[in-house]
Amino acid sequence: MKRLFFIALFFSAQSYAGDCVYLEVVGVQAQSGNVLVQVRANKKNDEGNHYVPWKNLGSHDSKAVKSYQSIAQQAIATGNQVMLRFAGNVSCYDTDYATTPIAFRLYK
Repeated sequence: MKRLFFIALFFSAQSYAGDCVYLEVVGVQAQSGNVLVQVRANKKNDEGNHYVPWKNLGSHDSKAVKSYQSIAQQAIATGNQVMLRFAGNVSCYDTDYATTPIAFRLYK
């Protein structure tokens, strides 16, 4: 019974994940509290420009932030697309300094 509960919990958590795919990473900012990444979105705004929001990769205490920062720097160097996965629904096109991703993927 416990296994069934944990399996159901796992899949319900996965169903709320929000994936945001971006054309490229255009900036990385490390500051005293956290690391930010600026990304160019696939979608354009009313003026015809791509959205370029800042997203929080996490605090320096986070176990994942070094890996995320490394992926962001690699994305800048290669110009590859990236995807940020969030635990809940987020706006992919708005700057968000509070919400941190649960995964960061690099695409060729």
